[in-house]
Amino acid sequence: MRAEEQREKRARISVLLKARDLDALVLRKGANVAWITGGRAHIPTTLELSCMDVIIYQDRIVVVTNKIEAPRLKEEELTGDEEVLIVNWFEGRDALLPKGSKIGTDGADAERINLANEIEELRRNLNEYEVSRLKEIGRDATAALEEAMLDLDSEMSEVEVAG
Repeated sequence: MRAEEQREKRARISVLLKARDLDALVLRKGANVAWITGGRAHIPTTLELSCMDVIIYQDRIVVVTNKIEAPRLKEEELTGDEEVLIVNWFEGRDALLPKGSKIGTDGADAERINLANEIEELRRNLNEYEVSRLKEIGRDATAALEEAMLDLDSEMSEVEVAG
């Protein structure tokens, strides 16, 4: 399912690249990397940038990460359709990212075209996989609330309920 979901999102990005006459899109921000990987890029939410950069070309997808993250990403997060470029943990990833007037990215960047608004628009339109995950989250939340309600009594104060 993740590979199919990623292909569907890549097709959306392909339309954007063609419309803007661009060669590639570089995703660096955690939320956007999580979106293209099906919400599986487990990174601290306190960081703006992901532990990997994702470059989407018309014909392929490339992931740039470090030696520490690469094994985990290959094992847990990536679909196997990606080409993975690995840098040493002490090196930055920027040198491996394409630059220029034919390259888009997901934020302000002097060396690439800012497509943050367009990417946000792509992310707003949920696909069937995302809708399915949201329904699953809703079911899980409902079950947790129902279970918690069994321990409550109408005589309890708010403080007692809060624990």
